[in-house]
Amino acid sequence: MQKHFNKEYIADNNINLNLFTPKESTCYFVIRAIEDGLKMINFPKDSVKITYYEVVFLTQGYSVVNENLIEINQCAPQIRFSPPGKIVSVTKISDDVEGFYCLFDHEFISRYAGEINLLKSLSFLNLTLYLF
Repeated sequence: MQKHFNKEYIADNNINLNLFTPKESTCYFVIRAIEDGLKMINFPKDSVKITYYEVVFLTQGYSVVNENLIEINQCAPQIRFSPPGKIVSVTKISDDVEGFYCLFDHEFISRYAGEINLLKSLSFLNLTLYLF
């Protein structure tokens, strides 16, 4: 188990990390409240190269994220998109942070979208954008 996970909390609550962390090529999709994941992750979180698409919507509070060595300050009500291949670390989150995150892999879109080139048509998934 990676060091950024709170092993004691996970063990005490019998949490299956496979429900929260995507594996490569598994047709993966999850959407959850940020508050659900906060207890499981030790912050600041070390850098990890993501293998999935990540969409983070903050409804309250803020976070500071590094993507490929670029610091990004995300505040409510912003949405952050990160494609696979980015090196991401969360360096700070506010105590009052709330919102939602969605993680999915290329296989999920390919299998369920009905259009093989759907990801190419959604240009915003190829960059990090902020919508206000």
